[in-house]
Amino acid sequence: THTHTHTHTHLHLHDEAKYNNPRRAVSDATAQAIDREVRGLVDRAHDQALSILRQNMALLETISQKILEKEVIEGDDLREMLSASVLPEEQSVAV
Repeated sequence: THTHTHTHTHLHLHDEAKYNNPRRAVSDATAQAIDREVRGLVDRAHDQALSILRQNMALLETISQKILEKEVIEGDDLREMLSASVLPEEQSVAV
């Protein structure tokens, strides 16, 4: 009796968890579409971050040399150096 009750309770809780899982609240096709969209957002953010770093490579080199010389860059000095940073021109994003 204990085994039957335990198994029944366990299966019932497992079924409830299945329906409370937000990932399963949508169809597989919808979940795949969401996954593709999220992946696209992450990929574009990654590309933008790399572009920013490439655009500011000389500044990053200057900052790294200053750190090697002084070991520390104080907040005001770092802010001043970073004020010279540039953002790449924004590219249009297809929606």
